Amino acid sequence: MTDVLDRLSALLEAERLALRQGDLATLTDLTPRKETLADDLSRLATLSQAQRDEMQFLLERNRRLLAAARDGVRDVQARLQEQQRLRQGMTTYDRSGQESRIGPARPGTERRF
Repeated sequence: MTDVLDRLSALLEAERLALRQGDLATLTDLTPRKETLADDLSRLATLSQAQRDEMQFLLERNRRLLAAARDGVRDVQARLQEQQRLRQGMTTYDRSGQESRIGPARPGTERRF
């Protein structure tokens, strides 16, 4: 049983490091191994309270890191969408409240090669 716990602890540490470094490829590689170890752990005899507490701590720590990584990716996506929208022009309102679209600036001279 301790072998499975040790391997799972090592894998969760590797996952933590990959999350902190933003290494998504490593995270993808670790997922099947993590699932296998979780299955192995579920087939074993019951864990002591100390072992459960340790696993809970490691899993919760990585859950928080995964949530932060997910939120970071969402923030980047939103920022990229905003930049794309701004490249297409801006929407403003005139004095009468009518919507007006301002397109991207065009160069004053045209280059031909």
